[in-house]
Order: sequence, then structure tokens, then C-alpha cells
Amino acid sequence: GGFPIRVATATKPAILAPPKEVRVYNGRKHLLEDSIRGDFGLVKAWKADELGNLVFHATSNNFNKPLAGAARITIAEVE
Repeated sequence: GGFPIRVATATKPAILAPPKEVRVYNGRKHLLEDSIRGDFGLVKAWKADELGNLVFHATSNNFNKPLAGAARITIAEVE
């Protein structure tokens, strides 16, 4: 926190950002940020059923599952 959002003059900020939450894990400080949530997630699946359950094949498991869960709306291309 404390970063200038708006600057009044060359040396004086008009509005400062509110401070962010900092937590300590294993003796190290970590700054907590809000996550960015995507509106749409485009994934490619190996199989799907009528209920919308998707089966991913091989390395598509690594990224498509988290992407489908993080997006508000998921659009799937199925083989």
C-alpha cells in the first residue's frame, strides 16, 4: 500500500492506494493480492458426456482443469 494512484504535483501524491494484507509464512513476508478471474475459459477435452463432465487426455490435464474451474463460463471443444 501507499503507492500513488493520482499525483497532485510532481512530488506530492493526491491519492494513495490502501495498504494490502501481508502474512508471514515460514519466516518470510508474503503480500496477498486479489486474483483475476477470467470471464471465459476455452478448453479442449478428449471426451464429454451429456451432463457436461469432461475427460482430459495426456498433458491437457495440467492446464485445462484449473482453467475450466477458474473461469466464470467454460467453453469446451471435444474430440
